[in-house]
Amino acid sequence: SFSIIKDQNKKQVSEIKINQMLQSIIMDFEQHFSQQKIKVETNFGEDIVIYNQKQQIQQGLSSIIKNAIEAIEVSSNVNNGIIKIAARKNDITDNHFDYSVCIDISDNGIGVSNNNINKIFRAGFTTKKMKSGLNLHNFLNFLKYNKGKLVINSEGVNKGSTISLEIGNE
Repeated sequence: SFSIIKDQNKKQVSEIKINQMLQSIIMDFEQHFSQQKIKVETNFGEDIVIYNQKQQIQQGLSSIIKNAIEAIEVSSNVNNGIIKIAARKNDITDNHFDYSVCIDISDNGIGVSNNNINKIFRAGFTTKKMKSGLNLHNFLNFLKYNKGKLVINSEGVNKGSTISLEIGNE
């Protein structure tokens, strides 16, 4: 679903209003948040617009939020989950048009063990039943190919996790 097209001319680059995209994704999961009693906290600041491949970014962010929901469902914080989503502009140079967007998605779910933290982006790696283990791997590849970054931090099992990503203009 995150097919990487090698031919630059075939990329479908469009305007992405980051705050609007994140709000739309949150609305898509509203029923899950309500059923699981998950509180969502946002910190978006100024409206950030980038020009990139909207569908791939939206799918990747949706996968990360879905993973956060699932991490809460199997944790000791079930029915008391919190997902925090923050977005901010990152000026790369003094040029007004040379910037990226940084997005942090944190949860108080099951977290990631020290043994798995370095495996989490490998193709096919998963700790979940009936999952392919490809979504994060494919999104990371998309971001790398598009000069972006994706990092996961977790203090360990039952301590939640934070996924941070950075993506700029194509």
